[in-house]
Order: sequence, then structure tokens, then C-alpha cells
Amino acid sequence: MGFMTWAMRFFNSGCFPQADQGVQRGQAYGTASCVNETTLRQIADLFVSEGYRDAGYNIILLEDGWAESQRSADGKLVANRTLFPSGIPALSQYIHDRGLKFGIYSDVGTNMCSGAPGSWQHEEVDAQIANQDTFIPLSGPGYWNDPDVLIGGTPQISLNQARAHLAIWAIWSAPFIMSNNILDLPPGTKEVFLNKYVIAVDQDPLGIMGRMVSKVKFL
Repeated sequence: MGFMTWAMRFFNSGCFPQADQGVQRGQAYGTASCVNETTLRQIADLFVSEGYRDAGYNIILLEDGWAESQRSADGKLVANRTLFPSGIPALSQYIHDRGLKFGIYSDVGTNMCSGAPGSWQHEEVDAQIANQDTFIPLSGPGYWNDPDVLIGGTPQISLNQARAHLAIWAIWSAPFIMSNNILDLPPGTKEVFLNKYVIAVDQDPLGIMGRMVSKVKFL
């Protein structure tokens, strides 16, 4: 369970005030300029201070938009120098120092979605900084179904929808990976994500995925 930066690119509420890197509050996230090392460090600190880590949310995933448009002279991916001036290793260490794990996005094709270089013919060198997920159409310890991220707390999702979203993911034994404005969640959303009973179902060590046993028109 953890947090992914993917949805941060599409918010219209503006950048986080302490991490806006010069972008004015109220400007859209479309350029991903709010996804930067300052924001990621804030999220890591919040995971600790607000109880997310202790509830089992222990990984922060950096999605697309982190890399420069060209590789270095020796063929390595380079972090965006404006958004990540300290570099990815320093950010990773900061997150690890708080008892959290860190993951980073790449693409097996020639380009990432942002246009940055993909890992095609650079798999070995990119593996030094990027983890490649393996999707297996089964569910059990070590190989979970992944229906994508949890977006409760975004403007498009009501509180009841956030509850249903989390419950369905728990039934599927799917990873709880949040992607929302975690630094400014609507009232009640934090309590949804920290529901220890739903977390217990999702994190059942046996990893047995729920299945439909009957259909009803209404409850």
C-alpha cells in the first residue's frame, strides 16, 4: 500500500503552497511541475506524522514526468534538473530514512508517456534506478492483481464512492496505492484510507481474492 504521483498531474486546484517551485497557486498540474522533490519529501513526512506508514502505507511511487528529455552522454536517464535538483538517489534516501519504500516509473518502449526516453535497449542501465512491474493474471502472495490506483479525495470522487472504491480493492486483494492530493484531503477521506478493518481484509496474508456468489437487484 502506498501513494503514486500520477493523479497530481491533473488537479486543477493548484500546487501545494510549500512546494510550488514558483508556480502560482490556482494553476493546473498539467505540466507536472508540482511533482518535485520538495513535494515528495512533504508526502514522506506526512506518511509518518499522519499515521499512514503505521497503517501499512509504506511505499511512494514517482510516476512519469521526472526525467529530462535526453539521456546523459553515458546513456543514463537524468532526473529533471529543475524539479529534482538533488537527484533521485538523494530523494530515495530521504524516503528510505523515514522507513518507507520508493518506486519510480519507466517504460519498456522507446519513450515514456511524457516523451522522455524509454528503456528500449537500455533495460540493464535503467534497472539501476527503475523497477519494472510484472503483471500476472492470478492473485496470491507475491503476485497481486492490480486494477490501478485509488483516487478517493479527488474532486471527481464522492466520499461514498471512495468507500466503495476501497472496499472493492480489498475484496480483490489489490494493492492500496493512493493517487490524490494527500496533503489536502477532503473531510472524511483520511478516515476511509485508514479504516483498519478494510485494510485487514486487503492485507490478509493468504491473499485469497473474493468472488461473487450471488446476484441481487438491491440491498
